[in-house]
Amino acid sequence: MGGGALTLFTAALALMGTGDAAPQAPSGFVQVKADAGVEVLLDGAQAVAEDLHGVTFRDVAPGIHSLVARRQGAQAQHALITVEPGQVTVHHLAPWRPEGDKAGESTLILQTLPVDAIISAPSLGLHKHIKGDEPLVLRKVPAGTHKLTFCNDYKCIDHRVEVHARDIVSLLVDFDPGEIRDESATFLAHLARLTERCLGDDDGAACRQACTLTVMAGRPSPACARVEAEEPTNIAGSAKDDGDSVPATSDRALPLP
Repeated sequence: MGGGALTLFTAALALMGTGDAAPQAPSGFVQVKADAGVEVLLDGAQAVAEDLHGVTFRDVAPGIHSLVARRQGAQAQHALITVEPGQVTVHHLAPWRPEGDKAGESTLILQTLPVDAIISAPSLGLHKHIKGDEPLVLRKVPAGTHKLTFCNDYKCIDHRVEVHARDIVSLLVDFDPGEIRDESATFLAHLARLTERCLGDDDGAACRQACTLTVMAGRPSPACARVEAEEPTNIAGSAKDDGDSVPATSDRALPLP
C-alpha cells in the first residue's frame, strides 16, 4: 500500500472512531430564589444573590447536586437538587431559623446491613455512599419529620423518621428482610450502663466506650473526663465533626427502586 493510500486509510479509521463516541447529555440550570445577600453554594461553587431574582448556576451536569444556602444570623439550609438535561431547576428556600435556635437539634445514627449502601435525605442535604462498618452520624438535625432513602444494588427502602428536640435516634436498616429497626432505646440503655460502670467502678474500658458513644452522639459526657490520655476527637474514631451537616456527595448513582 502506497504512502498516500495509507494516509487516507488512517484518516478514515480516525473518522470512524470519532463517529462511535456517545454524545454528551446537555447541561442544565439551577435557579435559587433568595433575598439579596444570601450566599448559595452548589457542590462548593459559590454565588451571592444581588436582588430578589436570587442566583442562577449555568452549565450544571445532569444528576444529583448538593446545595447549601447561608444568611447572616440564620442557620444554614441544605438540600439535594436533581438537574435534568437541558432543563431549569428552580429551588425555593425554606423560612430561615435563627442561628441561636439550637434547642431542637438532634442526632441521627444510621447503619445498614450489608454496609455497602447509599443513604439520602433531601431535607438534610444528604446523598452519601457508605462502605465501612462505622455508622453514619448526622449531627445538628432539626426537629421534625425527615424522609430517608436507603439503597443498595438490589432495592431502595423509604422511611420517615420523626425527630424530637434533643433526640438521639439510632436506626438499623436490614436490606435482606427489608426492615428498619429503631435501636434508639438499645443505644441509650447501653450508653447508660457503660457510664454507670465508668463512674462507679472507674472502669477504663467502659469510660472509653461511653466517651466514644457520647462524642458520636454530640453530647457532653462525664465519662470523657475520666479519659485523660486521648482527645475526644481521636477517641470518637470516624464520628463527624461539628460542621453544618454531613457532606452531600457520592461517586455512585441511585439504583432504580
